[in-house]
Amino acid sequence: MKNNPYTVFYGYRAEELAAWCYVSIKYAQDLKSGSARPSRRILEIFQLYSNQQILGKEWTGWRCDHERLYTPENVEITQSDIRALPYLRQLHAELTRNKRGLQYEGNTTDGVVLDFRKHVRLRAERKNKS
Repeated sequence: MKNNPYTVFYGYRAEELAAWCYVSIKYAQDLKSGSARPSRRILEIFQLYSNQQILGKEWTGWRCDHERLYTPENVEITQSDIRALPYLRQLHAELTRNKRGLQYEGNTTDGVVLDFRKHVRLRAERKNKS
């Protein structure tokens, strides 16, 4: 096979290619140089990694199907849940910042219910005092 430096593996390190495709570094170098022809399996695995469609080691225990991501504890996460994260973080920061003004009602076993009307009223009162 003729050496071709512009293979689909161009721009990737041989060590990275070897780790992704479970091949030796020598074979990865041969793939990069074009002196070895990649199998269909290697091309498919490489495409998944290079398109960032495979999760790294820190995601061990996580799994997904076509529509949901599942935590190691089997908690289901949808695309909408992930898209809502920035807003939930903002809400959390706001509630944490203003927690002195929050009033809790009830003592339920399934969680604390916030009385937002009192929270809004107290926040307005504090703002008027300033």
